[in-house]
Amino acid sequence: MKRRVRVRRTVIVVLVATLALIGANAVTGRFLVPQTGSYPIGLFINDAARGLAAAPHFSGMATRAGVSFPVTINNAGYRDAEWVTDGRSRVLLVGSSASFGVGLSREAGIAAQLAQALGPSIAVLNAGIYSYGPPQILRTIEMECPALRPRLVLYLHEYKATRRDFMAERRPSPASETVSDAPEAVGPPDWDLSFRALRAYLSGHGLHPRQLGENLMGLAHLSPAYLQAHYAVTLPSADFPIATTEKAASTITGMRDAATACGAAFAMAVLAGPAEAYYGMREPATELVLQHLAEASRPVAILDTRIGIPLGSRFSIAGLDYPNEAGAAWIAANLAPFVKSRLVPQ
Repeated sequence: MKRRVRVRRTVIVVLVATLALIGANAVTGRFLVPQTGSYPIGLFINDAARGLAAAPHFSGMATRAGVSFPVTINNAGYRDAEWVTDGRSRVLLVGSSASFGVGLSREAGIAAQLAQALGPSIAVLNAGIYSYGPPQILRTIEMECPALRPRLVLYLHEYKATRRDFMAERRPSPASETVSDAPEAVGPPDWDLSFRALRAYLSGHGLHPRQLGENLMGLAHLSPAYLQAHYAVTLPSADFPIATTEKAASTITGMRDAATACGAAFAMAVLAGPAEAYYGMREPATELVLQHLAEASRPVAILDTRIGIPLGSRFSIAGLDYPNEAGAAWIAANLAPFVKSRLVPQ
């Protein structure tokens, strides 16, 4: 009889705890974890070569993960000040969301901070567009470099660049369809037994049990195998097939050739993902891309901005994996001397 009572009490405790966790997850997902959000209607338009582009002269507010930021597009179709011909040396900056400056004001982004670090004699032209992968970035260089005649084309490589959808060639939407301004995120289900919302909230505030244990142990004592198992995003999978790393490397050498064809030097900077900055780990897909580039017949000048980041650095916007202002400042400070060393006479 006593055994039955203990079993019954144990079952009740487990059920109550499970229901409490489910309820906490539902409340967290509905009220505490911000939805991904979307970009304002009209920001993106169809583009025959790249699938989509930013609409010239657009101005509005965007919201991502609860962070609102102004977006103004110049006459050329990029999130930058108007491009003028004033005799200064030009650096053409190309990339995806980090270059675009998702979640930041334009002044706080990588391009503006790099321009400030380089000084008034060098113009940084930011041609980064949200959602672009290496194929679209290559098209951008081919489109813009011949007319702009920069002395350097600088590609910012993000850790997710080899994801299958980023490596796909894109086509503009049919005329009868509206260009997608951003994929609407589906929020965590109210009754989610994986507790995604609760885990995301705890992780975002450094309160996840695993994080508490890591801090007690010390980040420097975490093994590479542990970090890969728990935090690597780009391990081989359906989203990150190994083949896309070779294709990405080939596309990057294509960027170099396109820059060379218009008289510019070319360089690539590797940006840190959130876990790479905080834990000092390395994303497998990025390492494979670098390996393929090292084996290429002609080298690509590369700066790895992940090197030297202090452990525990939070260089990403909360709820997003794009650089925050501190992350952008780190990237710009490391890029400035590298860029100056790569500027060559035409």
